[in-house]
Amino acid sequence: MRKRIYGSRAALLTAVVLFGQLLGCMNGYESFEIDSDAGGDTDTDADTDTDSDTGRDTDTGEDTETGADADTDSDADTDSDADTDSDADTETGMDTDTEVSTDGECGEPCVRFVDIDAVGPGDGCSWATAFTSVQDGIDSAAACAPGQVWVAEGTYFVWESLPSDKIELAAGIELLGGFAGTEVEADERDWAINETILDGHEYADSENRTVHVVRCGADCAVDGFTITGGAAELGWPDLETSSGGGIYAVDSTVAVRHCDIAGNTAINGAGISADNAVLTVEGCRFADNYVTEHGAGIHVDYGATITVVDSVFEDNTAEDSGGAITLYWDCWADVASSVFSGNLGGYGGGAIEFWGGGASIVNSTFFGNAAPDGAGAVGCTTSPSDVTIANSILWADAPIEIESTCSTATEVQHSLVYGGWAGEGNLDTDPLFVDAAGGNFALQPGSPCIDAADGLSAPTLDLDGNARVDDLETENTGIGPPWADMGAYEFQP
Repeated sequence: MRKRIYGSRAALLTAVVLFGQLLGCMNGYESFEIDSDAGGDTDTDADTDTDSDTGRDTDTGEDTETGADADTDSDADTDSDADTDSDADTETGMDTDTEVSTDGECGEPCVRFVDIDAVGPGDGCSWATAFTSVQDGIDSAAACAPGQVWVAEGTYFVWESLPSDKIELAAGIELLGGFAGTEVEADERDWAINETILDGHEYADSENRTVHVVRCGADCAVDGFTITGGAAELGWPDLETSSGGGIYAVDSTVAVRHCDIAGNTAINGAGISADNAVLTVEGCRFADNYVTEHGAGIHVDYGATITVVDSVFEDNTAEDSGGAITLYWDCWADVASSVFSGNLGGYGGGAIEFWGGGASIVNSTFFGNAAPDGAGAVGCTTSPSDVTIANSILWADAPIEIESTCSTATEVQHSLVYGGWAGEGNLDTDPLFVDAAGGNFALQPGSPCIDAADGLSAPTLDLDGNARVDDLETENTGIGPPWADMGAYEFQP
């Protein structure tokens, strides 16, 4: 399912012109198009004669599509075309073929601007009159949704007076970070340079933290932020206050793209908790999140399904299980082109833990994860319904790679597993990473993983956005063409 917001340029131009004639103002906007195909390719065509156009072309080239059927097509730093079925036609929280609304308040397509450095008070209709509050931008845009909120770089503290303070996303709204505060097109933004931080701490007292930094109870998207400081620790059995320190997604379809989710805590799901939700995570990093129970990176429960592509999970800690991801009984995950390293669980799985549920894991790399009373890479407290692992590398995880309780429902093929695992095309030998200790999991020349994967099920692009390459110096031992390598990174001759 490919979820996009489209602005029919001809129809929308006509509507905007007529509307502008009635109001006597166009604010310089003549046409507007958003292509929000799950991967952060938020294409905005804005023709303007105003001086706000700096002439800068900072198109970073993100064309990343992700999807719940996990057919991922990604063209960014973290690109993937995962045939898991992966060309990522995943739900993004937005309606298919829905035009961006034109609203009377600002006399332009439904976009609101937020800048912590704005003089204010503003109406959010331009960078010059931007809101200083993210929530004000969302609330204003909600009146004309579907639409977007553009947020300029800087730190936005969520705590105002209570732990229950949060950024509450509205239906049909994309929250976009990474702007310098001068852009006229969304694809001019650069979230790596213009870091936009949503922080659950109180500005004046860092000991005070909100339960959730962001809450998504409606179809929406979050793209281009650092999300930190959430503390969902008020206690079970209240699900709302014990899960989802960074993002709490419930009863909704949500896309989280190009986000750095780090330094959050919770009882379950410090980074993200998905409850009865359809969640797409693409091009994100989860680091240094901590839970007292399960799923420090992502906690998946109550029938939720998730698609994770082109993402990195590192140094997350769960006191119980699932340092990176925990899935419960009736949940499902599609994971492609992702790296799991240094994650810790007490038992079950140091990286991924199953309490039932199931998953497809393709072209991913596991290294240095640990669960002293379980398995470093994949653990099963309750046997899952179905787990398939293909084209992946599981190496140097402790004490073992895959817990024995997973065995009856786990199929592993064309993967390198330390200690071995029965299955077609599997290997048990040093993968020859470039610098695993330094976090570089690319393959050296001569790696046994080169051209040893099932190319028919591999994503078209690797985590770095590189296409599959048939290395002429290496014998093809996998299935192809196309010929593909094991792990998240394709060897580049």
